[in-house]
Amino acid sequence: MRMLRTCILCLRNHLPKIGAQNGLCHRQFASGISAESTGRFPPSCFLNQKLSSFSNRHASDNSKAQLFKPRHFSSALYTPLSEADHAPFVLKPEIDFEGMFEDLGELEKNLEARGHKFNVSKLLSLWEQLQSFEQEKSCIEERRANVNEDIKQLKKKGGAKKQRDKLQQLGKSLREELRHVNSSIASLSDEFYPTALKLPNKLHPAVPHGSTPKILETFGADREEKALKSAEFPERSFMTKSHPMSHAGYAYLEHDAALMELALTQWATQELLQQGFTPFTCPAMYKSLALESLGLEPESNNETYAIETNENVQYLAGVSPLNFIAYFMMSVLEVADLPYRCFTVGRSYNNHLESTHFEGLHKSFQTQKVEMCGVCENTEAASSALFTQFLSTAKGLLSNLPLHYRIVEVPSAHLLPSMYRKCAIEVWIPDAGTFSEVTSVSSCTDYISRRVKIRYPAMPSQTAAQSRKRNFPCTVHCTALDTSTILAALLPCAHQQLPEVLKLHMPQAVSS
Repeated sequence: MRMLRTCILCLRNHLPKIGAQNGLCHRQFASGISAESTGRFPPSCFLNQKLSSFSNRHASDNSKAQLFKPRHFSSALYTPLSEADHAPFVLKPEIDFEGMFEDLGELEKNLEARGHKFNVSKLLSLWEQLQSFEQEKSCIEERRANVNEDIKQLKKKGGAKKQRDKLQQLGKSLREELRHVNSSIASLSDEFYPTALKLPNKLHPAVPHGSTPKILETFGADREEKALKSAEFPERSFMTKSHPMSHAGYAYLEHDAALMELALTQWATQELLQQGFTPFTCPAMYKSLALESLGLEPESNNETYAIETNENVQYLAGVSPLNFIAYFMMSVLEVADLPYRCFTVGRSYNNHLESTHFEGLHKSFQTQKVEMCGVCENTEAASSALFTQFLSTAKGLLSNLPLHYRIVEVPSAHLLPSMYRKCAIEVWIPDAGTFSEVTSVSSCTDYISRRVKIRYPAMPSQTAAQSRKRNFPCTVHCTALDTSTILAALLPCAHQQLPEVLKLHMPQAVSS
C-alpha cells in the first residue's frame, strides 16, 4: 500500500511505502533532514531536534519552560491566529458545519440523546457571523484585486499621477478594512471552533436512545449461567491478586492462565492474517490531538492516563483506536487500497476501570487486546459493509470458544462523541453472574478523518499525488478480543475443557 503523507516539518508531500519488503530505507526529506527510517517520518531524535530548533527561535535558551509553551487555547485541533507563529504546523479541520446546522431540531435531539449540553443557538449565531465576515472578506479581496489591476494598467499607459494616487489611496483603505475584518474573523473563530469541534457525530437510526442497550442476538444460552464455586477451580492456581508491589486493582496471571492469554492473541493474530488484515505494532502514548479527534477532552477525560514527558504531556492509551488515528493523520490514501484493514495486538490501559481493589479479570484496567481498524470510501454502503464485516469477524472468533454471549446495540448515552453507531458483544462471566463487554465495533463515519485530515482522491482514476480534489473516508474501529474478559469467562471451566483452537497455540503438556 502506498499513500501520500504531508510532513509536519515541511508541510510538503512525501510518498512512504507501507509494508515495504526491504525494511529500512534511506530517505532525504524535503525539510533537509536525512535519516534512516521505515519509509515514514524521521526518527524521533531528528523530529525532536527539528521541533526544538523551531521553538528556540521563539524562546530563551535559558528557560526550559519557554521551550515548549503550554497552549493557551482549549483545543489542539484548532490553532488561533495569535498562536500560529509558535506552532510547528497548523492543522485546520474541515468540518461540514453548514450541513450540521441545517437541521437544528435533529442536532438538538442528538445532543439530548447523548446527554451533551451545548448552547446551539449561540453556536449558530457565531457561525452566521463568521460566514457574514467571510463573505465581506471575499468582496474586499476582489475589490483590492481590481484596484491593483487598474493601477498596473495606468502605469503601463502612463496615466495621470493624480488618478494613480487616488487608486492607491483606495487600496490602502481596502487593506485597512481587510485588517479589521480578519481581526473580527480571528476573534469569532477563537470563540466558535474550540466548542464546535466538540459537537458529537450524528446518530444511526438503529441506536436506542437513553442508557438501556438493545439485545440483538444471544448465543450459547444453554450454557450454565450460575457462578461456579471457587473450590472447583481455585483462583490461587492461576492468579495472584493485589500484590503489594503492584496496583491493588491488578493481578498476576500464572501458569496455564498466562499461556492461555498468549494463545488467545496468537490465535486471533493468525485468524486476522488469513483474512487479509495488515499487522501493525504501535506506540503506547499519543499527543492530545489524537484524543480530541475522538471528541474527548484531554483535561477531563477518564479514558487514558496523562504522562509528562520531556517534550510535553502525552496520553497512555496502549492498544486503542488512537493507534491508527495517529498513523493515518494528514495522509492521502490510494483509492485502490480501500477498504484498508489493519490490526494490532498489545497492552491496553483504561483509566475509568481503575479500582482500589481487585474486582475480577473482566474489570481489569490493564488488559491485552486485539484492535482492528478499517478505512473505506465515504458512502453509506461502504461504511455499513465494513461495519458488518468487522462484527462478523469478531463474532466468528468468539464462536470458536465455549462461551455464552450476546450482541447488543449500545445506547446513545454510552457512545463516544465520534461514534455514529456501536455494537458490542458481551460474554457471560460465571464468577460474577453478569455479562461483560469483550468485543465492540464502532462506526465513526468521517468524523475522525475530517479532524485529522485523512483523505483519498475524489476521482478514482487519479493517484494520491495527482489528486487535487479529495474526500474524507469513513473509519470503523473494532476491539476484536479483550483477553482478560475472555479469561474471566473461560478459566472457571478451563480445567474441564480447553478450547480446541487454543490447544494449537499452547505447549503439548498443557493442551493434552
